Amino acid sequence: MSEHKTIYNFLPLGQIAAWQNIGNVSDVRIVAALPSLQRGAVWRPGQIELLWDSIMRGFPIGAFVVCETLTEQISRAGKIDRSGNFSKDKITHHLLDGQQRANAIALAFDDPFEGDKPPAAVLWLDLDWPRSESSTRNYLFRVTTTAHPWGYARDDKSSPISTSGIRRALVNFGWKVVKDDRPLRETWPVEADVPVPFAWLLTEKKETCNGYWESLRKRAGAGQEVKWKEKLFDWLESPEKRKEQKTIFDTICQVFSYKVPILEVPSRAFTTSSGQEDSISNESSEKHQNIANVEHLFQRLNSAGTDLGGEELIYSMIKAYWPKVEKTIEDLATRRMPASRLV
Repeated sequence: MSEHKTIYNFLPLGQIAAWQNIGNVSDVRIVAALPSLQRGAVWRPGQIELLWDSIMRGFPIGAFVVCETLTEQISRAGKIDRSGNFSKDKITHHLLDGQQRANAIALAFDDPFEGDKPPAAVLWLDLDWPRSESSTRNYLFRVTTTAHPWGYARDDKSSPISTSGIRRALVNFGWKVVKDDRPLRETWPVEADVPVPFAWLLTEKKETCNGYWESLRKRAGAGQEVKWKEKLFDWLESPEKRKEQKTIFDTICQVFSYKVPILEVPSRAFTTSSGQEDSISNESSEKHQNIANVEHLFQRLNSAGTDLGGEELIYSMIKAYWPKVEKTIEDLATRRMPASRLV
């Protein structure tokens, strides 16, 4: 393919999710990590839930933009990585646009009940959500986080639930008080009728609908008995839910074949333009000119997404020029304030 053309690739969702567990990636042409200039995760739970509603409905979610690894940038994994298998040797590209979507995709494939490190967030799907005319959703995805282990309200904005709702959640969880060290494995979204970890639906692919749901039932039967599993068993065993089960099964099969376009920025986009060498002649200045090109591209790519400005923009640009400072800043900011605010 010509250097002057953007290279297109199409990747299934599972391969994009694998970018955050790079140690387990194999036989994949594109493995994209985050460069230092990328900001942290800024999407709200409602945005994650609506993205997956779009995927389930077959809506396009936009292209991801990557480039060959930037030699002056430090590579890091995304927010969802809990594996500890981050391997720089397998990285082929840097992700310039799509970090928030990549995190949301990876969250769906992250089984909260696997691994030694507890998750910071879990994505659930309500299997028995009665469609509401006041909502734009066809599928009710639910996000639980360490700050909101009971989840969020059913509205499209995923607003915080009421104080009385939190009290009911604590009773259901068997908690007397909220503690920071409570693992999300002990919780579930209370604003859901039949919640199930969505990762379970993405790893139970079977040839038949009956086999798919039977496999899920056996999986849910293992481990701790909790109230959300009781609701799931009732739903699976109800003859009245057979049509809904078939619809969800068919949709999940389509999700397995869902692919996202990947746009690869040509290397010439980061080279020094002709005529600029007169004022910038030495090797150090040329390197900074290349970083400036990355900076300009990064700003333009992100101007159409979640606003990147103020503190976040300044912090990203600082990391573009001094990538090694990121770890020190993140360590200082932990449990105090956002890293961008500290800067």
